[in-house]
Amino acid sequence: MERVMKSLKIDAKATELIAMITFLFPTNGEKERLIHECAEMNMKDINKYVFEYRKQKIKSTMYFSITEFNEYWNESRKKALERLFQEPLHESKLRKMNIDHSERIFQIHSKQPYDIRFMNFLLYL
Repeated sequence: MERVMKSLKIDAKATELIAMITFLFPTNGEKERLIHECAEMNMKDINKYVFEYRKQKIKSTMYFSITEFNEYWNESRKKALERLFQEPLHESKLRKMNIDHSERIFQIHSKQPYDIRFMNFLLYL
């Protein structure tokens, strides 16, 4: 991650962006692609690129049914939600979720914009 930050001139204070990049671009190859694609961009454009990439990942990893979501939920609630939202969810964020019923979560999520952020989604619970 240090190489990405140095190459793209990302300030260490940009913790949300750094966390999102770490989550969305887990392999060295993906990080290198990010560096290549964003080499001449300013911070605003890098942020836009990362969040557009997040939208693409949401579309390509969507759950097709409540049954599929439940299967992942039963294996790991955190991983199921991270796949649903395509963003890193630390325990402090997860503790804010006041519902633990996977079908209800899926139903509420399916009525929101597909790319809703987790913290915004919590407002609908």
